[in-house]
Amino acid sequence: MATVYRHIRKDTNEVFYIGMGKDKKRPYSKTGRNKWWHNIVSKTEYEVQILKSDLSFEDAWELEQILIAYYGRKDLGTGVLVNLNDGGDGQKGFKMSSASKEKMRVARLGVAPWNKGLTNPQVFTEETRKKLSDSLKGVGNKKVINKITGESYESLKQCAELNNISYKLLSRYLTGDRKNKTDFQYA
Repeated sequence: MATVYRHIRKDTNEVFYIGMGKDKKRPYSKTGRNKWWHNIVSKTEYEVQILKSDLSFEDAWELEQILIAYYGRKDLGTGVLVNLNDGGDGQKGFKMSSASKEKMRVARLGVAPWNKGLTNPQVFTEETRKKLSDSLKGVGNKKVINKITGESYESLKQCAELNNISYKLLSRYLTGDRKNKTDFQYA
């Protein structure tokens, strides 16, 4: 079952978007919207009006198309909506092939924060693999020392684990990102 909705600017009381979704959360979601939609929402608050719910997909698509045609699209110079298509473009019943899923998975690896900029994220040199492995083991990391007791740790990770402190928080303390509330420092 589907829902058809519209978004109305609170500053001008003008409809600016018509949409349809397969669940009741979609009308309120900010994800998957175009840049013109986000531009309006960044400037003013908006109201969500549910126009019709519990519709079949076909009926929802048809109503969405009728409403978009009625209000018109800004990008075509025919009206006020920031919709970028005429509606009814859902993907009911779409099944992605295994090959496409794999391509998307590999593409996501390429934009992960730890490997940005790599042209082929699946290929690492032996030197890179060793560095990654060593960093996870704490090899070659800065040593950490307790200023009061003089106790020494081979790595930040080891110190955090043995003292039951969040690794991320301890790292911030020792790098100066946050005021150090511990007795630890880099050796």
